[in-house]
Amino acid sequence: MNPYLLLLCHLWLLSLTPLLLASVSTQGTSSLACWYDSRAAIFCDWTPGRDLADAPCQLEISSKLPFFARSLFSPEKYKEHCELLKAEHTTELRRCIKTFSKNSNSQSFTTADRLNMSVHCRLGENGSTPARLEDFSPLANIKLRPPGNLQLVNKAKNSYNLSWSLNISSHYLDGERQYQVRYRTTSQSWEKHPGQFCQLL
Repeated sequence: MNPYLLLLCHLWLLSLTPLLLASVSTQGTSSLACWYDSRAAIFCDWTPGRDLADAPCQLEISSKLPFFARSLFSPEKYKEHCELLKAEHTTELRRCIKTFSKNSNSQSFTTADRLNMSVHCRLGENGSTPARLEDFSPLANIKLRPPGNLQLVNKAKNSYNLSWSLNISSHYLDGERQYQVRYRTTSQSWEKHPGQFCQLL
């Protein structure tokens, strides 16, 4: 391997369950897609119609079970809300990241959890619910955060040691994770050269 390689590490999770396939709901020109980072956060991307690209909107997340770390006596123990930021010019997506615990590495959901998501917007005095996502199973829709602390050490001629850390990942995934490394030479660009891949088992 050339010592002047620039590496980018991607993390993929392969298992018999439909992981990494986001739950997606489409209503007209509006679509809502959500993922779970396997621990404490849910990420949702919403593609609004043009009339709602800048409207004040929020995502409501409801559950039949009380949310983690909520008081059983709280009237809102079954609901959480997250502001949907204004649409990005490049992707036209509105994004919400909802963290359910102050400890980002705590286990907030299990296989028993099912969530309902709904987008609520206001245009003047009128309200609308342009997108819904029902019966969302967090552990069946996992998208892990990228690995961190990527290091490449030259051990000998044409021999390298690649290491990284995975700070946020559920114990439910122990023994299920697989890794793939994408790399290219520093004289190449990702746009013109997609790079080479190697599978790490």
